[in-house]
Amino acid sequence: MRLFIVLILIFSIFSSGVAFGDDYFNPSQSRDGSSYSASDWYELGNDYYDSGDYESAIQCYQQALGIDLLMEDAWYYQGMSFFDLDMYTEASTCFYQAINIDLYDSWNWYMEGRALQELGLDETAVQCFYAALLLDSSMEDAWYYQGISLFDLGMYQDAADDFYQAINIDGLDEWNWYMEGRSLQEMGNDELALQCFYQAIELNSYVEDFWYYKGVSYFALAMYSDAEICFMQAIDLDPEDGTNWYAEGLALQMLNRDDDAEIAFNTAEYLGVDVSAYSGQISLKSSYESTNGSNEGDVAEPEDLGFSLPDLPSDVSSGEVKRHYITGSGSESGKSGGNDTEDKTRHYIT
Repeated sequence: MRLFIVLILIFSIFSSGVAFGDDYFNPSQSRDGSSYSASDWYELGNDYYDSGDYESAIQCYQQALGIDLLMEDAWYYQGMSFFDLDMYTEASTCFYQAINIDLYDSWNWYMEGRALQELGLDETAVQCFYAALLLDSSMEDAWYYQGISLFDLGMYQDAADDFYQAINIDGLDEWNWYMEGRSLQEMGNDELALQCFYQAIELNSYVEDFWYYKGVSYFALAMYSDAEICFMQAIDLDPEDGTNWYAEGLALQMLNRDDDAEIAFNTAEYLGVDVSAYSGQISLKSSYESTNGSNEGDVAEPEDLGFSLPDLPSDVSSGEVKRHYITGSGSESGKSGGNDTEDKTRHYIT
């Protein structure tokens, strides 16, 4: 009889969605969740978000918003979940809702900018990063990604200024130095660019593009021996990149090592590089070709989003701002309770 009662109790615990005292609930289960408050759904969504189950997290945040449509954090983290699923249009819509609830939250503006940036709307993204920085000028990633958008728009001086600000906040971030170098390089200042690439490589010597673009600057300065060494380092890191082999060939050619240069050019062609198309010029890698010059006319207009961004309140510029969330250590989620969703390994220009 006692065994029967124990079995009944165990069955009751599992059927109620609670296992061994943990408030575990799977939104995919057949249950209306009527006993859950907006906060309950939000906290449950955070649990799923932190575990990487973004689809379930979205279901929970939607339930929370069905109860309390003005729950800013639910909009924000629903946006974060969409962002991590590469659903940037949906993410942008969520961050926009969060902005309208709290204009003073820098992270709402920052993540709206990131979503717009991923959608190719760099001009509007810059507006959002600018708003975020008005609210919190210590946001390193806002400076960095504003620089990325400006770089993509061909505004290299402005981009360099932003990456310089990011360096001042975190001089140990190799990507800040690298993109400062790329901006200076595009402006024709290869001497200073080399200093930046040197700093980036000192911090992380295992990134192929750091070596490649350092070699490009050496080549532009007719320092062909140094350029050749850099291109070989890039080849060691990625021997399947034909652009590295092509640049190596050019450097060897300038050093009168014609036999070695021919081997490098043949390898580049084998890997898919049309050597004849470059006419002996150092090439930018394919991921950066779209950033040569201005993209004016190619950037989608803000109305393509289906909404217009609200204006910042007038008191923002006077410093009367509310900073009610910690910025953490540069995590993309930023707000307390969120999981780090994007690290610096994704800092390539797209």
